[in-house]
Amino acid sequence: MKKKIKDLTEEELKGLEDKAYKFRDEKGLRGLVTKNHIIWFINGTIDIPDKHILDKQEHDYLRAVCKPYKVICIYKVEIESGNQYIEIVVKSSVYCRLKESWSLPYFTKGTTYKGMEVDKEYTIEELELDKEWEE
Repeated sequence: MKKKIKDLTEEELKGLEDKAYKFRDEKGLRGLVTKNHIIWFINGTIDIPDKHILDKQEHDYLRAVCKPYKVICIYKVEIESGNQYIEIVVKSSVYCRLKESWSLPYFTKGTTYKGMEVDKEYTIEELELDKEWEE
């Protein structure tokens, strides 16, 4: 994702610390200098790495659960009591055009899978379950 330097949040700046350092003057943030000595000034843009949707523990668990199946999508569902659960939709192993799904155990809202939106379908690639965890 491209973002103007002047629009970067403090959290995004902290995420760039290993790739660049910021320089300031009396007016505040003026630009970034990378280790390759490339300078972006305040109106320049820079690529900000997207944050992971899942944390490491969630990623590893879902990856292990999904690995043996042809997963179509994964989504988070909220029920009337306020609890939530993860629903996994897979291709049927018996009939080509059928879909099967199963649910993981309920969890309290806001305790886990915080990066996932309710009722939004995620692919394996969006959740990065097709590869090992990387910081």
